[in-house]
Amino acid sequence: MKIIRNQFNTKNRRKWDTKKLMTDETKRAYSTVVQNKLETYNESEIETEWTNIKATIIEAAEKTIGLRTREHTKEWFDEECQHMREKKTSKKEMDSNRNTTRVEQLQEVQTRNK
Repeated sequence: MKIIRNQFNTKNRRKWDTKKLMTDETKRAYSTVVQNKLETYNESEIETEWTNIKATIIEAAEKTIGLRTREHTKEWFDEECQHMREKKTSKKEMDSNRNTTRVEQLQEVQTRNK
């Protein structure tokens, strides 16, 4: 079975603050920047034209929209989680110690019986 990778590098992808486009002022500013910039290009080759369009859209987004800031969420690992983790760890240690002493006792019985 072959694993298919995602084509896009989502780790370094820019995330635009598209909520700002809800306001009319930002919409107008963005479309004006794009229109003005696209009017200056006059290319006949499709690759060059596509590169110019892409650069224009990115530049307009940088100027008017900006990048989305990360919203901090509530920490899920709180004191209760910490307490439960410590409790679980101590239980594992107790079980481990109990098993070790049982093995030692069995070994002693076996050596005595020989």
